[in-house]
Amino acid sequence: MRVLLVTHAYPPTLGGVPVLTQDLAWGLASAGDEVHVCAREADPGRGEGTRRSEWDTAPAGAVGRVRLHWINHLGSRALDYADGYRARSLHPVLSELIDEVQPDLAHVQHLTHLSLELPELLAARGVRVLLTLHDFWIQCHRGQLLDTDYALCRGPTPERCARCLSIQGTGAPLPEALGPEWPSVADALQLVRTREADARRACAHVDLFLTASADARRRFVAWGLPAERVRQLPYGHAPRPPVEPRRGGRAGPLRVGFLGSLLQSKGPDLAIRAIGRLPSGAARLEIWGGVAPHYHFDVRYADALPWLLEQGHVRFHGPASREEVARRLPELDLLIVPSIWPETGPLVVGEAFLAGVPCLVSDLGGAAELVQEGLGGLQFRAGDAADLERVLRRLLAEPELLASLRATIPPVGTLAERLQRLREHYAQVCASPRLPLRVAAVVVDCGTPDETAATVQALLAGERRPDQVVVVDNGGGAGPRLRELLPAEVSLLEAGSNLGFAGGANLGARAALAAGAQRLLFVNSDAVLAPDALARLEAEAERLHAGLAGPVITSAGRVESLGIEFDLRSGRAQLRQHGAEPERLAGLESHAVDALSGCVLWVRSDLFVGLGGFAEAFFFGFED
Repeated sequence: MRVLLVTHAYPPTLGGVPVLTQDLAWGLASAGDEVHVCAREADPGRGEGTRRSEWDTAPAGAVGRVRLHWINHLGSRALDYADGYRARSLHPVLSELIDEVQPDLAHVQHLTHLSLELPELLAARGVRVLLTLHDFWIQCHRGQLLDTDYALCRGPTPERCARCLSIQGTGAPLPEALGPEWPSVADALQLVRTREADARRACAHVDLFLTASADARRRFVAWGLPAERVRQLPYGHAPRPPVEPRRGGRAGPLRVGFLGSLLQSKGPDLAIRAIGRLPSGAARLEIWGGVAPHYHFDVRYADALPWLLEQGHVRFHGPASREEVARRLPELDLLIVPSIWPETGPLVVGEAFLAGVPCLVSDLGGAAELVQEGLGGLQFRAGDAADLERVLRRLLAEPELLASLRATIPPVGTLAERLQRLREHYAQVCASPRLPLRVAAVVVDCGTPDETAATVQALLAGERRPDQVVVVDNGGGAGPRLRELLPAEVSLLEAGSNLGFAGGANLGARAALAAGAQRLLFVNSDAVLAPDALARLEAEAERLHAGLAGPVITSAGRVESLGIEFDLRSGRAQLRQHGAEPERLAGLESHAVDALSGCVLWVRSDLFVGLGGFAEAFFFGFED
């Protein structure tokens, strides 16, 4: 199988997702798969949106080869808020990579710093798509379900997300993409509604979602992902040399470790404060991790860290490689995982268990699933330094408790087990029928409600009914009559004023895309489709991998259009076969043309989005 892994970061960058992606890449390569990795890098010395490719360095014992494709993207150059996550400037290089690799399947690890619209680019080329949900970035623009007060969000809604976006920056330079000042709540509300619609459209192109914890699965299903397409798959770990069991009691201070990025969401300050309240010399905190300059442009935590790290009971070692982590963990009595966000499955817990080290974890998310009370570790209330202090004092008062926790460390899932289950998921996805493409028809009414109703009736009576029909009342005042004539299943939008055909069509398309449309069918309000028209049009367009397609248009017993010819020298356009008798076209096969009439126009949604829709400056005519 030819597999394309997609990630926002890859070693030598440290972190959970980069490490997991590299382990997965080499595990698949060792099993005989052809593996390509698309990873983002940010090199100011290279051109934006450029690609460089190289072979990854094989880890010890690995076989096969892994091809790396680095996409250079400096996120600070986003044109606006939406461009920050859409990154359409990357679409050409991403599309070129997909066409070159031609993967059977793409397994996306993360889309941040790449493009939220990448699943659509993949699906449009017939590539099956899996997405592992390592965090909550798809539904939460801050990624970890923490609001600006670092309280756990009760669940993303446009109103809550707008409040976070409008006040999220504190002290850091404002990103240029948001303009000269932070957006108002009203402006932010529109921004997050657009992002949510974009995210749901992206999810419509994903065949299967994976996540490491039952808690994360529950949260994503509650957000609206289909339960049958979200499966739990815990992380796995590469084998480690067996750890010699400790003998005798503990001598000296309790040796406690923290491993991870020094972000407020990870809670290192909780560990520092809790241990600082213990009797002097009772415990020592060893910290490995990198210091982030800000958390979503909030620098207050980063500014306070130097003072915290200088406390006498703290030893700060900076970032650590995988090898150093494996070497240092067995030296600890205990590892603390004090995250205040619901991590999906913190890898450090498995690493600690493999080293024979018990864990103290917050009672939240995947960490609480990995460490059940009294089995290899203990829990404390998330975000509560006093409760963490209580648990640490218990460990000091009960010397035998550590040995008991070490003796009850549960088995750790292996990388080989995870790879086996992953490859089973890959095989099932590739063998299953493709997700049916969602086609939405858009009809712009210009004050002719009876004709529009006839157009809609023909669409709904066809052999292939559109999955959604959107009618736009384009300022013609026909809204009340349209509501009488149209079936309840039809979405009716009020433009409020005459936006022109281009503006009205774009308005309807935005609504259809927000509902997950993968193909758009624009139909004039006086056009009546033959019963088999959409089915044949869709089948031919998909067979030919077309971006746009149109049928033969007839009027009054004559051919109106067989596509459009365009002369680049003169700039003139004319309708092909205009006025011809339809009988003369018998046996004519599908073929390429210079342009198509907007009277009935089938468009791939990723192409429509990438082009920005119809050019509204034309208002009426020539926009097609």
